[in-house]
Amino acid sequence: MKSKYDWFDDNWNPDVKLSTIIHELLLSPTYRWPMRITEVHIYKDESTCAQCPRCKGSIEYEYQFFCGRCWQRLDWFRFEDAREIYIGWSGPKDDEEDDEVD
Repeated sequence: MKSKYDWFDDNWNPDVKLSTIIHELLLSPTYRWPMRITEVHIYKDESTCAQCPRCKGSIEYEYQFFCGRCWQRLDWFRFEDAREIYIGWSGPKDDEEDDEVD
């Protein structure tokens, strides 16, 4: 199986365009620069999961230094200001309305 960085075939002929290679090489060191966590997913069972700003994958543990999928360095500064996205429900107001019906 070829990885995305296998740019040449067995005879050293390029498999991808030169512009793709240059783009990948220029962006490759950027994972070392910390990116701020800007989104948090909140599920109906009230479990929360931060989202990696680079690969949009779920961060397993809060305040971990790197994303487990893309190894992007994470910045948790002002984490409390991150945008909250409710998955499977419309937020705390939805629960309050359900309680009033009971």
